Amino acid sequence: MNNPDILLVIADDQPKGTLDAMPAVRSLIRDGGIQFENAISQTSLCSPARSSILTGDYSHTTGVWTNYATDQGSWTAFSRNGNEESTLGTRLRAAGYHTALVGKYLNHFSSSGPDYIPPGWSDFITMQAHRNNDLGGAGSYYNYDLRGTIERESHGDMPEDYSTDVLRDKARGVIADAPAKKPLFLMFTPWGPHGNYEPAPRHQGTWNGGAELPGSFNEEDMSDKPDWMQNAELASEAGESRALIRIHEALMSIDEAVAALHAS
Repeated sequence: MNNPDILLVIADDQPKGTLDAMPAVRSLIRDGGIQFENAISQTSLCSPARSSILTGDYSHTTGVWTNYATDQGSWTAFSRNGNEESTLGTRLRAAGYHTALVGKYLNHFSSSGPDYIPPGWSDFITMQAHRNNDLGGAGSYYNYDLRGTIERESHGDMPEDYSTDVLRDKARGVIADAPAKKPLFLMFTPWGPHGNYEPAPRHQGTWNGGAELPGSFNEEDMSDKPDWMQNAELASEAGESRALIRIHEALMSIDEAVAALHAS
């Protein structure tokens, strides 16, 4: 049997219970395959979780525990600890795959230098936000650059700059141009539905499926939680419901992208 083509899609900070906004994902992936009902992220934070996806190792092995540019966080720790020498990219490329990553990589990757490309990637197209915020410029819905194995592109704040759509088209180009005689591994990692939960213009105000908050919302008995959680202010039910609606709307463009990539 020939090695299969692989498409790995990673949405950013997608809450449980939001697949109702993604009919293509439900039909093409869940209903045509499998859904893990009890899966967990052992360190549910951007850089630690992505480091584990890339390497198959937990944080105590990767050394990546936070999103900050320290010796225990973000791309800084990931690279310093030698993780980039053995990732999905390097292993699958060694196995004969054409490997591609399109989208978000790791927080603070912007500090790597303008021409650096991690080992193992035949195509590497990642984001760098114009605003160098505490996320290390890892991505944005608007106002970002694309860099990597392509000529650097700058995107602004027009509807056509919406990053999920731009990355979708870049990923479709990777599929179209990939060598026919090699299996393809494509890791598609859009910024959405990361806060500030910004939907594509065509999807704003279109979600009418409701926004049911989880049963743990503003839990009354927090005695089994850390002190910082016990001391936190209660969240606004109206505010969280609005955010959940925008998350659904931000996921719609990712769902469209999955359908487009699946058909490519």
